[in-house]
Amino acid sequence: MRSVEPMSADQNTAPQATAPARVAQLGLGAIALIAANSGLIALYFLLDLELVQLVVVYWVECLWIGIFTVLKLLTASLIGSPYENRYVKFSRGGAVLTSLLTIGFIGGQFLALFAGTGLAIYLVVESLDPQASARNVFAGLILLLQCSLLFLVSHAISFVANFLVGGEYRTARATMLLAIPFSRCLALLGAVIVALVALRVIPALASTGAFALLLIVLKLAWDLHLHNGERSRFGAAGDG
Repeated sequence: MRSVEPMSADQNTAPQATAPARVAQLGLGAIALIAANSGLIALYFLLDLELVQLVVVYWVECLWIGIFTVLKLLTASLIGSPYENRYVKFSRGGAVLTSLLTIGFIGGQFLALFAGTGLAIYLVVESLDPQASARNVFAGLILLLQCSLLFLVSHAISFVANFLVGGEYRTARATMLLAIPFSRCLALLGAVIVALVALRVIPALASTGAFALLLIVLKLAWDLHLHNGERSRFGAAGDG
């Protein structure tokens, strides 16, 4: 009869050893993003939120993304070289002034997009309920703002871990930074549009927890794709 050799200690510990490594490969920013969306799933069921309230939380996240983009551009202007090129040299003061002017111009466009999306949320919900008003469209707005703090913390962690500690400010360029709020918000706005269309076309399905869960998972998957793309483009010097 063939004897069975006992497994070595290394074989027994291999799966346990690789699990933390796989988590570490995600990076702190990605882990924070996953944790924030997982927290939102828990809050959705614990607080018995509606799909439109979930949409409002994602809508507010667009604002956090815009704020951290401003912080990144100003930080890069102070300690990095976001406008470095072969033709023009920018002084530190010149870079900061250019960033402030750029923020004023691009920020106006971003805020217009943000406000337009909020108006779309209001109009869709009002069309579902003729008696709807700003009071019940954004019912429990303080609570929804508190839920969105999950994403505020997530983006703050990514800012510190990737941009500051990871050294992305060294390689960050203004054009790359200015594209972030628009590209990242596409995932959020896509989730908003899908939810609003579902509320209008298939309200019975859109009101289920399964649909909300699917929406969160799909949004998270696309968000992680964009997050990893940013890390690749910036070429962070440290862990991210």
